[in-house]
Amino acid sequence: MSDATAQAAPANRPRKRDVRFSEAEHALVERSAASYGLTPSAFVRGAAVDAAREQQGLPPERRGQAAGATPPQLTADAVAVLGALRTEVKRVGVNLNQQTRLAHHGVIDLRQVGPTVEEVAALCEQVVALLGGSSKGVAS
Repeated sequence: MSDATAQAAPANRPRKRDVRFSEAEHALVERSAASYGLTPSAFVRGAAVDAAREQQGLPPERRGQAAGATPPQLTADAVAVLGALRTEVKRVGVNLNQQTRLAHHGVIDLRQVGPTVEEVAALCEQVVALLGGSSKGVAS
């Protein structure tokens, strides 16, 4: 991957390309960029420059990257499970946020938020277990 981690000043990169992605493609780019510690823009720029250099018979630019550094790899099943879990945690989080807001406005009793908090805690334990960790110490 090109050394896209150092974001140059706009004067050094005056050209711009807009790229459209499907939701699945965008999520894949975001995960891959994060695994390298890059922004999605830096990741896409580096991948495009590397592909163009390869097509021209030039070696990819590898400045700033540790020798032999590879991003962590997940199986397709693990990615699917984590994606589903992310969706579920986000859904529950939205519900919790709505209930908390209503509780702060006195519309509902704050104790009604308890079941949602318990659901979030249970989901967090599932995430920890799926990632191979221990749920000990996870508040429930």
